[in-house]
Amino acid sequence: MNASFKEHLTLDKMACHVNLTAEHFCRLFKAETGKSPVAFLKLLRMNQATHLLATTCLSVKEIMPRVGFADESHFVRDFKALFGCTPSDYRRTTDHKFDPSQPDIKISQ
Repeated sequence: MNASFKEHLTLDKMACHVNLTAEHFCRLFKAETGKSPVAFLKLLRMNQATHLLATTCLSVKEIMPRVGFADESHFVRDFKALFGCTPSDYRRTTDHKFDPSQPDIKISQ
């Protein structure tokens, strides 16, 4: 999932990749990670978005496809739900310097 988070991944595609039914894959994945595959994928995408916002001058519209989002309103809504601000506000109000030794942002489902 880490290698292909930019792609349009469905639960069925992920399950097929490991030769499981979608239901069984979802159950095993959640037992292992504590998150559903869809929530985990969204977390990966949003972590990458925060990294790009903090370390590049790419616009939000340029970042979206790089992290697997095609719809701006969906991306902004999900970002705001996780971080309490829009991606543009995040970039403006946060003085981030990317540090790979820092843990990823965690959310609860």
